[in-house]
Amino acid sequence: YPKKEGYVVISNPLPYVQAKCACESLGLDFADVTESSLAKAKKILDDCIDCRKSAWIASWEGINNDECLALYSNGNIAVPENCNSRRPVLCKVVVHDWSSSDCGCHNDWKSLKSLEAGKPAGSSKGCGK
Repeated sequence: YPKKEGYVVISNPLPYVQAKCACESLGLDFADVTESSLAKAKKILDDCIDCRKSAWIASWEGINNDECLALYSNGNIAVPENCNSRRPVLCKVVVHDWSSSDCGCHNDWKSLKSLEAGKPAGSSKGCGK
């Protein structure tokens, strides 16, 4: 089947340092947003969170210059962002079946306690940066 990228929003607000681990604990990648994927990323943010809020992203076009980045549903990217502020997280998923959903809101995230302890769900290892 052809592959396409989609996004998932973890709506539990987290600090930036926990964002990558949150995505990985769900088997997803911390989202890199590109010019070609911006419209899809904006739509999922608009569908899942208030339009004036933002979600953490890993990078813009593969670059983050060691900054914490937040993408707003209107397409603005805040650089640099306060890394300790808590906000939703944008994760990326590759969908292999065209009939599958390519995005969604993840409101029932049960790995939060494991993440708060610095461990992904089902793992004894800490989360890397």
